[in-house]
Amino acid sequence: MVKKKPTVVNNPNQRKAATMKLAGVGTLLSSLPLIGKPIKAFGTGVQKGIEAMAEVERDPNRKYFVAGLIPKRDPAYGKLIKEKGVTTKKPLEYAGAYTARALGDLTTDESRKFYWRFNHPLAIADEALKGTVDPTKKLNKYEVGLLGLAALQPAVAVTGAYDPTNIAGLGRPKGFKQNNPREDDKTKTANPSTELFQRFVQGRTGRPLAFADAQKEIPNLTKGRYANYLNFLYNNPDPLGKATGGFVKVTGENLQGNPEARFLGYPVSIPSITSAVGGIAGTRLALKTSSQVKEVTAEVSTEGTKKTLVGPTFGEKGYKRFIGRGLAGGVAGAIPGMLAGKLINKALARSENDKQPPMHPYQ
Repeated sequence: MVKKKPTVVNNPNQRKAATMKLAGVGTLLSSLPLIGKPIKAFGTGVQKGIEAMAEVERDPNRKYFVAGLIPKRDPAYGKLIKEKGVTTKKPLEYAGAYTARALGDLTTDESRKFYWRFNHPLAIADEALKGTVDPTKKLNKYEVGLLGLAALQPAVAVTGAYDPTNIAGLGRPKGFKQNNPREDDKTKTANPSTELFQRFVQGRTGRPLAFADAQKEIPNLTKGRYANYLNFLYNNPDPLGKATGGFVKVTGENLQGNPEARFLGYPVSIPSITSAVGGIAGTRLALKTSSQVKEVTAEVSTEGTKKTLVGPTFGEKGYKRFIGRGLAGGVAGAIPGMLAGKLINKALARSENDKQPPMHPYQ
């Protein structure tokens, strides 16, 4: 049986006729009793939605990231369709407008960009830094990034993703293999450049060593803790892991015996969280209380007057001292935060040990 080739319409007149034919189908559906008016209203909403999408994209100040599938992530679109008379009082038009917006979102990956942007703990910490660290709201992204080195790097160092003290092993965490291990020694890498890229760019930790080898590096490691951690690592035994499909999961004991969370496979420890919070808070407080920052009262037409903080900009007198104070504040907040997290780990471990039944003297 010979398959019939699909007809390709190349003639402009034929394409116009095909479009008119489709429009005729729409007109026919809208003229049907009972369903005609709802279909027409829905189609009107779709049309107005498409027009609104085209208009917002012409705005030169349009943000790079919006998400049509996430409520209120595209206020400009909502404002435009409201101006076109599409509101919740006209539910079918409203549904049509947001159906168009959802289809536009799917074709441009706008909501997936939200996931891509926030699918790593360090990306979330970076956004928290950008949104809270600057009391003047005038620092550019490079200045905020510089302050982030002092505020967040101590937290990154204690996530468990790498060991900053294991320089010879390129940061390999204790109890873990290299990402590209040698056949004869799993603690050595076969490809140093790839190893560095995978560990410090992709955030990969490698797989756990065999129990006997891991115990050499972690003397208090037990077979029970080792087995439980492997179960946590490769399955989702905890309620949070089951609920999120392994997207986020938590264990009370990692190989070192400390609580650990995994966010898309990346480890997060209590000291890393407390250090990040302390670092960001310390940086903000240091900048806000700087003698180089002045409080200025500005007139706002709709709100009367508004007080804002103004700091020195690049090249101005006091700028270096201002940034230096922020860096010092970040370190001063991050280190105590890290130590507080380690104390919490110890308290939790002590509490867990108290729950264990006493061993028989002959065991």
